[in-house]
Amino acid sequence: MVDEIAYDIYRGTNDRTFRLAALPGAGLPAHLKRKDWMLMPAGKSQVHSDAARDIVAQGYCFFQVVAGK
Repeated sequence: MVDEIAYDIYRGTNDRTFRLAALPGAGLPAHLKRKDWMLMPAGKSQVHSDAARDIVAQGYCFFQVVAGK
């Protein structure tokens, strides 16, 4: 995972390993419920390596943080 560009990162409230990255200030996609996502402080989450590509294609990027072995 990389953190080349600053994104707004949201974490799921039901499963804290789920993440959503979006361009700063873009907010959540319209089809998501605000109560299910929490904006994380800047720099507190890694970003998926394909985030830039996915955000250009669909406006956001879903990913899941897993513990490394």
